[in-house]
Amino acid sequence: MLHRKKLARELLVRFDWIGLSLYTGGLLIFLLGLNWGGALYPWNDAHVVGCLAVGGVVLFIAFPLWEIFLPLKNVEPFLPLYLFTNVSYQACCWLTGIGAGCYYGFSLVWPQAVASLYTLSYDQQGTLAGLAAMGFVFGQMFGGVLGTVIGPRVSIISTMWIAAPVLMAAAADPLNMKVSWTAGIVWISKLTVLQLTMGLIITGAFFIGASEAQAAVSSTFSLRTQEELGTAGGLAGAIRSFISVLAVAIYSTVLTNRQGQTVPKYVIPAVESAGLPASSIPALLEGLAGTGALTVASVPGLT
Repeated sequence: MLHRKKLARELLVRFDWIGLSLYTGGLLIFLLGLNWGGALYPWNDAHVVGCLAVGGVVLFIAFPLWEIFLPLKNVEPFLPLYLFTNVSYQACCWLTGIGAGCYYGFSLVWPQAVASLYTLSYDQQGTLAGLAAMGFVFGQMFGGVLGTVIGPRVSIISTMWIAAPVLMAAAADPLNMKVSWTAGIVWISKLTVLQLTMGLIITGAFFIGASEAQAAVSSTFSLRTQEELGTAGGLAGAIRSFISVLAVAIYSTVLTNRQGQTVPKYVIPAVESAGLPASSIPALLEGLAGTGALTVASVPGLT
């Protein structure tokens, strides 16, 4: 409906093809470097550094300069730069990215934490890993209802104020080792520990999901004109993806570095005292890191 009175040829001629190439190419290369870093290649590898450098220069320098000065006449800018000065719009975009970053954290890191922190069966591990993701989904369903009842601004602020401290409490002490119990309680069962931790995680995930859903819907409310719904919606999705990839890169890097310190410190002395041959320790470490098989055949002496 927006371009119903324009010819297809006119739209093609006035479209900012160079801006499109700079934006998509720079973003793609930059995200590729973030995905490769710490996973496929080390962070100081030439592949990662090159992608981050080239993508960053194109996306954050060349593309804005092109859109600002745009030497071609009768060409509409691919991305109106005023969107970056629209505080309400940017706040909603970044909130959706934060919500997505939390979701991917619980999808990638939390299942590994469940398997490492708690001695549970595979069925129980799958249940705990799935409950966090379900909290996000049900929160997104609830977010629309809450936004309709009390308004998006109040509901977004209130859900974020609830979610942030709850998730911080869960992350600070997932095993509840620092909880001060009353003198009458001399022991605490594993089930009670899981109840407290999962209660915090599910509650936080629920309200994060509610905030993300409302922010995604509300992001285009503050536009200068509704004719830019497509452009603004696409930019919001790109910002969400950018923050998600950045969050996953941080999670993966921190987890890999931490495992590189703790596994040799605690695992090697434990397996040596248990009688595992020293020649099998490298294969065991590869299996624990996920780069090798963790079986009796691949790790001689493993029981």
